[in-house]
Amino acid sequence: PAVGTWNVQVVRANRAHPEMADGVGNTYNHAPNITWWRGQFYLAYLSNPVHEHLGAGRTFLCTSPDALHWSKPRTLFEPYPLDLSLDNGPHSLSFRAWDVLNNTSSCTFQFVVDGALKPSLLQVNASQNPAVEQTSFLVSYDRPGATCRFTLTVYDFAGRQLWRHESTGSSASGLYSIPWNLCTSAGGRLGSGIYFYRCTLQSDESKAVSKTQKIVVLNNK
Repeated sequence: PAVGTWNVQVVRANRAHPEMADGVGNTYNHAPNITWWRGQFYLAYLSNPVHEHLGAGRTFLCTSPDALHWSKPRTLFEPYPLDLSLDNGPHSLSFRAWDVLNNTSSCTFQFVVDGALKPSLLQVNASQNPAVEQTSFLVSYDRPGATCRFTLTVYDFAGRQLWRHESTGSSASGLYSIPWNLCTSAGGRLGSGIYFYRCTLQSDESKAVSKTQKIVVLNNK
């Protein structure tokens, strides 16, 4: 900050523990706009779970009487639900908007639905890394709202499979969490060391896509 300028944090971001971040959990907050009107400040901003192009984005509003003490964010615009059960083939989507003077404008774009198209694994991270006692694998993908199959496998350096988890589910935000207690599939606790974990994702009739990362386990007793 420049000398003589206050730097005020309005909101916190914590994807793994949203209860510590005003209950929202989004970590990509951007495009802020601030104004003063009728005795208080208004701050509006866009918010997405992981990055700008991952779905379920919302617009939030915070208010303050003095620019120092801010209210918790409240939702101005919720995500608009779309029908995800479209048949394969070409489709079109039209938008129409009005300004405050009732002038209107519209646009239409064409798109193709392909159920065999592979999903994209945007990010796969561990909430605790190094991990002690437990962690959660956070899977960020580009199919929010769609039912997907998730497979999480942990290996040692020799390539031996130590733990495997399979589940089917969906996430409106495109962020899916898989907890792990740092035990093998047989129930034994893993010793301290470096391990590999691989996430495999598949949606409906699509081909599977996977991503591999490292995790460090410490003092796991």
